[in-house]
Amino acid sequence: MLLAAFGLIERRSRAPMVPSRVVRDRNRGGANAVMLLLGAGMLAMFYLLTLYMQVVQGYSATRTGLAYLPFVAGVGVASGGRHPTGRCGARRRGRRCRPAPRPRAAAAAAARRAAGSRSGQRRPPARR
Repeated sequence: MLLAAFGLIERRSRAPMVPSRVVRDRNRGGANAVMLLLGAGMLAMFYLLTLYMQVVQGYSATRTGLAYLPFVAGVGVASGGRHPTGRCGARRRGRRCRPAPRPRAAAAAAARRAAGSRSGQRRPPARR
């Protein structure tokens, strides 16, 4: 309902936030619809799977959260790796891209920790 109201207001506006040509483009509209459905499906999956784990399987809230960790790790690995069709792939024309910054930073932090270095960010003192 809010989306329909937004569309009506935007159509009548002299300077709309989203020009109508953006919405009418079939490729962009189809991609936005697919992403909306994927996001809605993933939210529904998390909600229903949480209910299933807690009500049917008898998991606690903590155990349910821990059961999601492999999924979260898989999404992180899938989104942080080298992707040939991403911005880097288009810019470098098929040549290999550098590793993503987050895994590099995590590897550097692990190497610093293993070497016993105290440099880098310091955690604030714990409150009591």
